[in-house]
Amino acid sequence: MKSLPRARAGMASIIPTFLAFTLYTGLCTAAGGNHALDVNTNTQNGKTVAIAITTPGSDFYFAIMSVMGATALGIIVASAFKPTTDRIFFYITAGVNFTAMIAYFTMGSNLGWVPIDVEWIRARAVVAGINREIFYVRYIDWYVVSHRVEEVPPVPYMSSRYMSSHDLQIQEDPRGVP
Repeated sequence: MKSLPRARAGMASIIPTFLAFTLYTGLCTAAGGNHALDVNTNTQNGKTVAIAITTPGSDFYFAIMSVMGATALGIIVASAFKPTTDRIFFYITAGVNFTAMIAYFTMGSNLGWVPIDVEWIRARAVVAGINREIFYVRYIDWYVVSHRVEEVPPVPYMSSRYMSSHDLQIQEDPRGVP
């Protein structure tokens, strides 16, 4: 039997693990419902938030998590059909989706949040309260996914950031052409 290439062998071990995890979380949800909010309560740092995620909201975050995970797996499978030199672009895209999947799992599990006092107290019972939960994990996800390392130019005068009006001098064409 032929052995799998190195990239496919690594992928072969990731896919069953992810599928088992997805099956496990799906069975737990189907067996008794979503108990994430029962396990991870709305109290943190000595504050109990009044405006917090609900069970349908948690279910929605888990649904988005599943879509992100399935998309990432599809991208990894699609990368197996491309030349090795082009796979890095697939891996980066899959990494973005896996990062988003982890963030949505964290939010669906009612983790990764901090209580924040509201600025305007409202009278409606649905949104009434003195503080609410803000998911800081969302901002960590946005930073990790969209942060780009700015390339430093090799010569300072090559970038407009380092140029001053003194550097911009009009020079005559040596050929005498206007």
